[in-house]
Amino acid sequence: MINCLPMERRDILFGIVVGLVGVACANAQTGAIQGVVQDQSEAAIVGARVVVVNLDTGLRRETTTNETGFYTAPSLPVGWYKVTATAPGLAAAEVPKLKLDVNQTARIDFSLKPGAVTESIYVTAAAALLDSETSTVGQVIENKRIVEMPLNGRNYLELARLAAGTTAARGSRPEGEGVFSAGGQHGYQVQVNVDGVDNSLTYSGGPIGFEAQAVKPSVDAVGEFRVVTNNLSAEYGNRMGGQVFVNIKSGTNELHGSLFEFLRNSNLDGTNFFANRAGSSKPPYRQNQFGGTVGGPIRKDRTFFFGSFEGTRTRLGQSYTATVPVEEVEKRF
Repeated sequence: MINCLPMERRDILFGIVVGLVGVACANAQTGAIQGVVQDQSEAAIVGARVVVVNLDTGLRRETTTNETGFYTAPSLPVGWYKVTATAPGLAAAEVPKLKLDVNQTARIDFSLKPGAVTESIYVTAAAALLDSETSTVGQVIENKRIVEMPLNGRNYLELARLAAGTTAARGSRPEGEGVFSAGGQHGYQVQVNVDGVDNSLTYSGGPIGFEAQAVKPSVDAVGEFRVVTNNLSAEYGNRMGGQVFVNIKSGTNELHGSLFEFLRNSNLDGTNFFANRAGSSKPPYRQNQFGGTVGGPIRKDRTFFFGSFEGTRTRLGQSYTATVPVEEVEKRF
């Protein structure tokens, strides 16, 4: 993961640390697939082989069921997966395409039927309405909404307010930098995690800045993020408010990338009332946000790269209105 963003020198060092530590700690913010394997009589199949394959990177995990027929494949990166269950003398069952979201524990149960080893039964997995494997309450903001919804300033965290139980934070910090309140807690009690690394801009439980996060990843670099508002797991005990789990995109077996350019100007802006009354011209405003991403394989199914860049250039004029003494007043003094 490489993110090149314009920021202060202190943030550049922090960004380097986040990038390096994120490589080692990425498993702290992954997902899992688990379930049971049974036969048609609903009896547990012991020793059934379950294979999980990432469709984008070729990552392959194998596991077997225990004495109760239960299996689990933990620490899986976010992405699309194929899950296959096999057992001797039974036809294989397969879920050809399953989306695993950030910090999600997906449950896939299999019922194997008698058949030849060469036979396979394809299972269509419908999207679960409830997360039956954990007690947390939250919502995933997927990549489509992140990229396509209008964002003034291109701060993805503004979309966190789409989750139920959240609202704009008031009183502690400005609202325009993605600060929000979850579950009735203060805005500075929200913790933002980027690929498992704490990215919150707080110290000793209080605000020290004007943003909810220390380093702001580019919108095009964010794959998706989950906002958890209630019933947090015990491993997330740093702050009393909600938790945000951000997943940065990664390289895959296919070369991919994007380019973007966003322009704001003052052509349709109105003139300040007092400046207009004084006959002053409208001050100019030009803002360009530009950049791109690129990712792909270094070694197929093994090593990948991903990088992003975002630049912001703002040219802003301002009008000032002041009152000065007239000549008659000056003569009195």
